[in-house]
Amino acid sequence: MTDKSFIEEGALAVKDGKITFIGKSASATHIQSEIKLNAKGKVAMPSLVNCHTHVPMTLFRGIAEDKPLNNWLKRLFGH
Repeated sequence: MTDKSFIEEGALAVKDGKITFIGKSASATHIQSEIKLNAKGKVAMPSLVNCHTHVPMTLFRGIAEDKPLNNWLKRLFGH
C-alpha cells in the first residue's frame, strides 16, 4: 500500500458478495444499502495471501488431521 491508495473517510459497498464501490464517503450518497456499519477507526484492506509455503508438506495434507500436531510429528519423524 502507498499513501496514494489510502482513502480517509471512505466508504465500501458490497452487493451479492462482490465489492461494488470504494471511495470517499461523500461520493457514496447515491448508493442504496440495507445495512450500514460504522467502521470509524477501522481499516478495510485486501486479504492476506500465504506466500510462505512449505511445498513438500502438501504431500502430507489430510494425513492425521485428527491427531495433535506434536503426536503427528513425533510419529512421522521419530522424535
